[in-house]
Amino acid sequence: MVVISGCLVGASRIPNVLLKHGVAFVLAPVRTVYFESAGWFITRFFQEATNNVTLGEALRRGIKDTSDVYSESFLSQSDWSLVYILFGDPLASLYSNSWKEPLPAETGNVIADGHIPGYGLHEIAVISLNGYLMDDLNKIYSVGPFKILNISEISIDDIFEQIHLFKAIIFESGTLDILSDDLEAYKSVLESYIKDGGIVIVLGVESQSLEWLPLKIESSVSKHGSTIRLSSIYHPLLVTPNTLNENMKYYGIFVTFDPRYFILATNEEGRPVWLAASYYFGKVTVLTMKPDINNNTALIRNLIAWRTVLPLFIEDAHLSNSLVLEGKKVTLSLKLTDRYLREISDADVKIYIGSKTIEATSMSNGSYTATIDTSDLGGNIQIIVKAFREGYDPVSAVLTLRVITYIHLALTFTVLILFIVVIFVLRKRKRKRNLTTKIELTRKTTTETKPKYEAHVYVCPFCQSRLNGPYAYCPYCGSYTGFKEK
Repeated sequence: MVVISGCLVGASRIPNVLLKHGVAFVLAPVRTVYFESAGWFITRFFQEATNNVTLGEALRRGIKDTSDVYSESFLSQSDWSLVYILFGDPLASLYSNSWKEPLPAETGNVIADGHIPGYGLHEIAVISLNGYLMDDLNKIYSVGPFKILNISEISIDDIFEQIHLFKAIIFESGTLDILSDDLEAYKSVLESYIKDGGIVIVLGVESQSLEWLPLKIESSVSKHGSTIRLSSIYHPLLVTPNTLNENMKYYGIFVTFDPRYFILATNEEGRPVWLAASYYFGKVTVLTMKPDINNNTALIRNLIAWRTVLPLFIEDAHLSNSLVLEGKKVTLSLKLTDRYLREISDADVKIYIGSKTIEATSMSNGSYTATIDTSDLGGNIQIIVKAFREGYDPVSAVLTLRVITYIHLALTFTVLILFIVVIFVLRKRKRKRNLTTKIELTRKTTTETKPKYEAHVYVCPFCQSRLNGPYAYCPYCGSYTGFKEK
């Protein structure tokens, strides 16, 4: 039985994890508790439990005896609620109310439900389909920190529910044929696992999708061969504890992938067949080789040992200017440490810009600088920084530099001039059109306001009456006037 006094621990997943690992009962608070009240409650709980009452009844009596004293008004605090939960059978009682120091058992080669006494928790989960890898592991390790998760017996949900219990996860060759589509739904869980320090090892990739990895591998192609070319760079996977040879069969090649990956091996044509990278505190390696099927124990040993190698960390990598004119020099600065923030000043730091490689200079306190000449560069430039040191996992980072060339400036200036000319012409045309419209409107207005008859005096020649216009007949006397109407 495990008793927890901390509310943060009690309200976490730890009680559930303890039960899954064989604990019979867990007593834990799920809300804020005051330690004095919690101590008194636990004392009362065990006093009652040793009186041969059930654990559920002991919980009830303990809460009853302490909650009245440690109420909301106690010490002017607002909440000492003593909300405890008993995980387990509340009708169970102590086997004996007396205690005798147990004697250590002779475990020998005893394995209880996958647990090896005296060894601790499994460090590595093998996601298996046909058990290829387990046969090799049993040959290498008489007692090993492995747990087999056979995808024909356990669901993908159950696998990812316990993923954080393991230091490393190995996908056996062939498992991606079944799991590729399902893994896409768990890529955020997998990314969190790797960020927190988990290691993912994928064996036997051919043409399966790998976009569920946090460092994307967008395409791989099935291609077979019997010999690989190992990289000349230093990497623990290539030399720890075994120095690998190149007589390995491969079953695919990687076409497009994140530039932060290190290429550890290629085929005869120089196409990558083995990639590895660090990601925050974790690591990822992906192989098109099948060491579990081809019984390559040397490679398997290196993959297993990789979990103990510390990674390097690039801190505060930055450029003195991210936007420069062609020909200007840019300084790249970074700081290199390990996982425990120890400064690394003797590493080999390289900067890759296309086909150009620049060596960074170590300053002090883990600081490195490099000068980049932009004379022959232009556009958006991808800068890849890689740091190597024996005994550590190498690390990489990607920066972007924008270089404006004189051709770009000339084109930009030309476009600007053309834009100004076009705007000027359009505005001039618009002004002329507006003026023409205004003149036409003025003419129309003048025509519309012109009187129907011109100003003239018309008088009837017979009755001498004044007429309003050139009427042919006088409206007053009816005589013919001789005028012509307009």
